[in-house]
Amino acid sequence: MSFSAFHCTCQKCGKRFWAYPNRKGSSGTYPKFCSRACYTADVKQTAECNRLRRERKEQSTVRVPAAFFEDHESRDCEPYCEPVKKSGCYVWLRLDDPGLEELLSDARHYADPAWTLDPCYFGLKRSAVATVKAIEAATASK
Repeated sequence: MSFSAFHCTCQKCGKRFWAYPNRKGSSGTYPKFCSRACYTADVKQTAECNRLRRERKEQSTVRVPAAFFEDHESRDCEPYCEPVKKSGCYVWLRLDDPGLEELLSDARHYADPAWTLDPCYFGLKRSAVATVKAIEAATASK
């Protein structure tokens, strides 16, 4: 059984090299790098970029529970916090947002142990406590 070779271009250095298809013939995938050194350098560079991106994101945003944020938002409190990202359970906010202080103040009011609510608002109170913890931890580490 013979296999034909063909030219590929390395994704890291751009060098053209001869490559052979997968000898098993199952997937037909071809190499993306001309050598192990290019592959290793690409993996290290990708890991470093991901680490820096993750650090930058963690430093500039805070993740708060969506339940309290949506309740705060529904009451039209000013200034309004503009969310960076929303998911089902969490909202990410910028630490330099001017509305973050108002959100924190409102969350502290709801999280106050002396303040009691109707039992049906228990989840809102827990969400307010988690919001206070998240914002204070993010601003303390900043």
